[in-house]
Amino acid sequence: MTDKFMLGAQDILLVIDIQNDFCPGGSLAVPRGDEVVPLINGLASKFSHVVLTQDWHPRGHLSFASSHPGKKPYQTIEVAYGTQVLWPDHCVQGTEGAAFREDLAVPHAELVLRKGYQREIDSYSAFYENDRKTHTGLAGYLRERDFRRVFLAGLAFDFCVRYSAEDAYREGFQAIVIEDACQGIDAMAPWRPRVSCSGPWASAAFPETRSKPGRPRREVAHRFKSFRKSTSDRVLITSSAVSQPRDSDIDLGQGTSEKIRYH
Repeated sequence: MTDKFMLGAQDILLVIDIQNDFCPGGSLAVPRGDEVVPLINGLASKFSHVVLTQDWHPRGHLSFASSHPGKKPYQTIEVAYGTQVLWPDHCVQGTEGAAFREDLAVPHAELVLRKGYQREIDSYSAFYENDRKTHTGLAGYLRERDFRRVFLAGLAFDFCVRYSAEDAYREGFQAIVIEDACQGIDAMAPWRPRVSCSGPWASAAFPETRSKPGRPRREVAHRFKSFRKSTSDRVLITSSAVSQPRDSDIDLGQGTSEKIRYH
């Protein structure tokens, strides 16, 4: 694995849920979530291709504690597809909380993918609803446009970013998480569901990455322990590893190198 990723025409940046409700002052705020916005703006300027995701829940959504009398936020219930964390009402369609932050500046984004709009199914991943069967359509979009590498940034590192990264790999793309362009929900909170490690995710060593100030490396590993590196297809990097696009030989993650002009 090289220290730098030279961007090419088959690379895309997937920006996850930079919305008011997930930032300080919002109803489901990720601590310091607003701090990733300037970094994401800078990263996006290096990519010709960007997709934004947007949590987009109807009122009375299954995942809202308010939809279940007697239940409180961060408790869990059992639903048809397994255990569901109950959240405060957030990202309700058409509300200010569901809107993108005003300081998110990615005017060249080519797609806004809305997720979580089905009342009876939650959706963390940009690729699948939480039943793990219902597709959002993103994988087909990326294939039709011949993208191969998906770089991910946004909120929250240990939920929607993590699920999206795992599913990008599941769908055959090389998934690269830009760690310092993410923030996570507190990994030690008692309501946080236990991450299940199985198959190739469980056996490999956690990649060496730079932790943020105040975030010990072991906590990063705890937060994202199912996203472990066993091949170059799954990796955590920092934003400094993303190089400005230019004509270059780039590694496509397939054991070959091709010269690609970045448009």
